[in-house]
Amino acid sequence: MKVAICEDEKIMADKIWSFFFDRKDINAKCYFDAESLLSDYENGERYDIVFCDIVMKSMNGIELCRAIRKLDENVYFCMITNYVDYAPSGYEAGVFRYLLKPVEKEDILKVLDDMQRVPSSSPKIIIKSFHDSVIIRTESLIYIEVKDKYSYVHYWTEEDPRREETIITAGSLNYLEETLPGKSFCRIHRKYVINMEHVVSYSSMSAMMDCGTALPISYRKASAFKDAFEAFL
Repeated sequence: MKVAICEDEKIMADKIWSFFFDRKDINAKCYFDAESLLSDYENGERYDIVFCDIVMKSMNGIELCRAIRKLDENVYFCMITNYVDYAPSGYEAGVFRYLLKPVEKEDILKVLDDMQRVPSSSPKIIIKSFHDSVIIRTESLIYIEVKDKYSYVHYWTEEDPRREETIITAGSLNYLEETLPGKSFCRIHRKYVINMEHVVSYSSMSAMMDCGTALPISYRKASAFKDAFEAFL
């Protein structure tokens, strides 16, 4: 999970950053002004959640939230402040939570937990790699394959829907298949699970994905895949 901390008081920013020090699944970065974070967003950077001070020089947290939401409607904002007067305008701008200073580690981690429990019209799946946890919209997931006892998750990035990325995870293909929501996923081989949303053509022997990769369909799975794909369509 990628976390941004936008706080112009370095002591406060460092304190919040320290809350994630022992979390290998979280990649946190500090920004000491709103303009730097917005500039990174304009250059393609993306975060799952932003912990942001409201009162900052030049651009305040609410203004930053509105500006970033024009670039990324999926990011969560948690405002950290001494004041509650901003709450009405903040919720109108799409702020997820408010925390009053001083904040403690338990407060921050609860926000992360609540964030992942929010129902979404576009389901997501958390893939735990060897370095962090990545949240992927299931509609962006192309296929999963097994190689050398590891699972390789192929997906289109949100920053560039035509750029394919791959995450390597120790999670088994059976486990990942069970966690996938919806009816668009199909096991076509003992080594492959595909998202039928991304199939552009198929035969009795293979399925061509929109990333340009042809995946084999096992003889035992061919009939079931054909039925599943026709029902999906």
